[in-house]
Amino acid sequence: MRLVRKKAARLGYPAFAFDFRNAGDSQERPYPGNRRRGADVAAAVKAVRRLGATKVFSVGASLGGSAVLQAAANVRPPVTGVVSVSGAAELVDAIAAVRRVEVPAPYLADDHDTPFQNDARRLFAATAARDKTLKFIAGRARHPARRRERRGTSNDRDPFFPAREPHPRRRVELLVCQVPRRRPTRKEAGCATRDSSNREAPVHGARRPRPARALVVTWASGGNLPPLLAVAELLYASGFVVQLLTSSATRGAATERGFPTVPYPTAADPVESMPFEAIATELLRQTAGLEVARDVLDVVRETSADVLVVDCMLPAALAAGEAAGVPTSSVVHFPYALARAVMTRRGGAWTTDRASLDDTRRALGLQPTAGNIAAWESPELLLVTLPRWFDEPAELPPHVVHAGPLGTRRGNPEQRAGRRRALLSFSTTVMIGQERVVANTLAALELAGADGVLTRGPAVPRSALPAVRGLEILDWADHDDVMPACDVVVTHGGLGTTLRALAHGRPLLVLPLGRDQHFNGSRVAQLGAGLTLPADASVTAIASALERLFARSTYRESAAKIAAQIALDDPDGRAAKALRSLVT
Repeated sequence: MRLVRKKAARLGYPAFAFDFRNAGDSQERPYPGNRRRGADVAAAVKAVRRLGATKVFSVGASLGGSAVLQAAANVRPPVTGVVSVSGAAELVDAIAAVRRVEVPAPYLADDHDTPFQNDARRLFAATAARDKTLKFIAGRARHPARRRERRGTSNDRDPFFPAREPHPRRRVELLVCQVPRRRPTRKEAGCATRDSSNREAPVHGARRPRPARALVVTWASGGNLPPLLAVAELLYASGFVVQLLTSSATRGAATERGFPTVPYPTAADPVESMPFEAIATELLRQTAGLEVARDVLDVVRETSADVLVVDCMLPAALAAGEAAGVPTSSVVHFPYALARAVMTRRGGAWTTDRASLDDTRRALGLQPTAGNIAAWESPELLLVTLPRWFDEPAELPPHVVHAGPLGTRRGNPEQRAGRRRALLSFSTTVMIGQERVVANTLAALELAGADGVLTRGPAVPRSALPAVRGLEILDWADHDDVMPACDVVVTHGGLGTTLRALAHGRPLLVLPLGRDQHFNGSRVAQLGAGLTLPADASVTAIASALERLFARSTYRESAAKIAAQIALDDPDGRAAKALRSLVT
């Protein structure tokens, strides 16, 4: 490819060369992120367009010859053309990708290199484009193909790179190609250099660099949404232009935060009137399905997003990010090391429908997932919204980053006289057994002689709540505003409420209803910051536990130490650094 680059430069075509990830001087990415070759090509196309290119040809040989085809099927706006030199049909699933390649596509191979001649024929036949050519060139090396040089002859012309006449008003045209060994200098790549004031120096003929754009993909509300909104705030504070892809369940909260929103073009809204467990099969099929993936892919292209941030429960959206070649972060809002250990020991893909996901990936021109864990760890970043010390002990790949609870506003505890006060919070989504545990907790609160604040959410109707002395019922409240005035937090053990209580130094009584809540409650108890009881605990048992939490200072002291540790961890700073690394 070095010869191609030099030839193109001599004919007046600026060339942009780069190393694939895990090759040459490029940064390393662990498996399976190291397999996203087409994404590298797509990122290179985006880079040269930022520098002012209006026409881009992508050219690759060998593995690069396969990768440029995968990228050409997904890059939007499309590249002007794609040239595959001795590309393999099966590498990066190029044979599936070319069915969606509609730009001019010359295929070249060495006339003595029979295996790659056969692959070139297969790729040529499967390519959707009408403007396509197949040519076998006499060469001195079997692979990668090299065109025999004919020095000193008047016919030394390359049919795919005709010499062009200079035109002072014409936009720069660029050639994107790959070299496997050496990273080009900034001068060779046509990149801007930094001056002493740390500002980008102007590049002749290039547009002024624009702020990076981030698309945050939401779908379900409940505990899924607050971490995504917090990430959106962090991206905005870091200088990104932020948009949110929203369903009807998430649009209102995003709009209240002041973010511009984009609706799903075709995908159905989530069903939130029933417990997840009752509709899990259909819900997981939907979140891994092609309808969601195509919507996300279309919006990524329309918004020209540089970074994609996705709810981890939307594997189809993560696949769309891979197909678009956009660096992607999965926001994980449960103990990931625990889930990974369960997948390793028992099999299964946690909450991912792998069969549906693999069908979606094939339709996008991607390879199927290599395994259950690979289905989760394919994005460039897994941002886990709990501290590493709270999760299960385990060895994790470096692109799994535990940040901690995001967007917490810590205020000083209010000094109050009079009756003790508890915050009661039992999920904003419907869960089995929810009404019973709420009723028992309210009765226990009255038995313990304490006041309470109940954040009801949409899951429990007001008509189902008994009248209790000293109880304030709120349809919704920001826990950061309520917790400083409360002594204890009583909850089902959802990760968001649990960690926020600990961040405020509040002891907890956890009554798990399911999912990861039993683990969260056990960790609270192990850390000495609270107690856990079964969800069907009696009113007397709950009242007794409340009395212990109100009376014993050891729980408050342990919770205060945990709050100090969370503040020291700097979750927002850690998350922001990880997110910025996706575009640097």
